[in-house]
This record gives sequence, structure tokens and C-alpha cells, in this order.
Amino acid sequence: TRTIRRPEHKTHTDDIFEAMAICRSAFGGLDLQYIETLTGLSFEQVIEKLDGYIFREPDIAFSEDGKNDKYLGWKTKEEYLSGNVLEKLESAQYYRMRLDNFDDGHSEEEKENLKAYLDKNIKELEQVQPKKLVASEIQVRCGATWIENDDYVNFIKETLNLQRYDKVEII
Repeated sequence: TRTIRRPEHKTHTDDIFEAMAICRSAFGGLDLQYIETLTGLSFEQVIEKLDGYIFREPDIAFSEDGKNDKYLGWKTKEEYLSGNVLEKLESAQYYRMRLDNFDDGHSEEEKENLKAYLDKNIKELEQVQPKKLVASEIQVRCGATWIENDDYVNFIKETLNLQRYDKVEII
């Protein structure tokens, strides 16, 4: 006979990485308060032990909500270092520059901590930047949906040396 039981949820672990896996399984992302509960560690200890495995989004960290809630904006390394990494790098560099050039009301100790965290983000993001392509390395198939119809019309007119008044229709 088969017995279907409710899944058992762990309520404690001493392994920070197991706690992170349990958290991701339960919530689909990071919840540092839940990891604190699972491990019995403080926020600072969790951050220290997961250093290099989690990152905080600068746009969220420097927002009003992020300034008031240290738990907001944390992502796993895989999540943070994927997607639009160029935009993320520009954001991190922008906030790093702001710390050097503007008084955002942070104490000197806070500034140094923020600079260190942003420097880490920038270093990691620089390592995952995609190679810049030159025009000859880009291939486009006819019918690509991201190309506007007007671009096809202009290409056909230019290639076939048609006059301005010749009508070209894309169906």
C-alpha cells in the first residue's frame, strides 16, 4: 500500500546553504529573515556566510524602501549575474559614483560598507559582460518579428534601386 503524507518542512539547520535551498524551495527566492529563522544566525552572520553567493540590487538598496528595510533586494548569484547585466553594471557604477561625489546622508562607516558591497557587485558584473559584437557578426533572418516593416520596405527599395514613388507592400 502507498501512503501519501504531507511533506515535512525543516524548521532548523546549521548549514547555511541548506537553509538557502530550503528558502528557495519554499518561496522561489531569497528570504533572509527565513534563513535567519532556520539557522538561528543574525542578519550580519547570514550576509557574511553567504558572501559571494548572494548580491543586493543597488536600485533597491538605495531606494527609500531599501534604505528602511535591509532585507529587500537580495538575489542569488545566479539570478543577479544573469539577465541584463550591462544595465546592472551601469546601475552599480552609478551608485558607487554617487557615494564618492554626493552626500546622501550616510555615515562614513555606512559609506565604506556600501562602497565595498558595490565594488564586489561591479567586479562580478564585469566578469559576465557579453562580448560586444560588430555589425558583421550579427545575422538577421528575413521575417524576424523584431524588425519593423518600414525597415524591410526601405531595404527592398534600396537593394532593388526603386524610386521613392514605387510602392512596396509587406504582407
